Amino acid sequence: MSFISRLRSATGELHRQLDASPWAEEAVRSRRGYAGYLERFHRGLAGCWPEVDWHQAAELGLPDLEMRQGRYRALESDLAALGRRIDRMPARTSAGAAAPGTTVGCLYVLEGSVHGGRQLLGLLESNTGPVAEAESAFFRGFGERTASSWREFLAWLELMDPPAGFHEAAEDSARRSFGHFIAAFGGGATDLQTPTYS
Repeated sequence: MSFISRLRSATGELHRQLDASPWAEEAVRSRRGYAGYLERFHRGLAGCWPEVDWHQAAELGLPDLEMRQGRYRALESDLAALGRRIDRMPARTSAGAAAPGTTVGCLYVLEGSVHGGRQLLGLLESNTGPVAEAESAFFRGFGERTASSWREFLAWLELMDPPAGFHEAAEDSARRSFGHFIAAFGGGATDLQTPTYS
């Protein structure tokens, strides 16, 4: 079984649970629902963010690393433009501390969300009109490069020659990452409390 197939198999049920959340539907109905969705996503991202070791990703040759990092900074900028108060992402305790594969498993989940964000934005704009770029950079993904950037990411995964335990660590990390997002999107659609991280 290929590495990608292993990740899909390990996370398939969790992915279905996340897709069943009412928040995606709320996100495309109104600006309030959209802002609430971004808050929830930020909450989930903050849960798994300490597992992402960008130094490790660079050493592994992640393509377009700076572009991918910039997308997560855009999420915070969008929320600020929408008037939502958020705390900054928690930092890793030290570079290189992640178990082999941990960063890759988390990034598999995060990078996989890019295309879905563009779809949601299109539906939102169909319902409410254009959304300012200053409030929607995160959902815009990588623009016309979104599809190709995902293919490049998957190709990067398949070309890896990882050490023992790498695949297992990646699968565990991907499952944990989905778990953080399931928890973040688990509240009712009217629960728009601003998240606080300690």
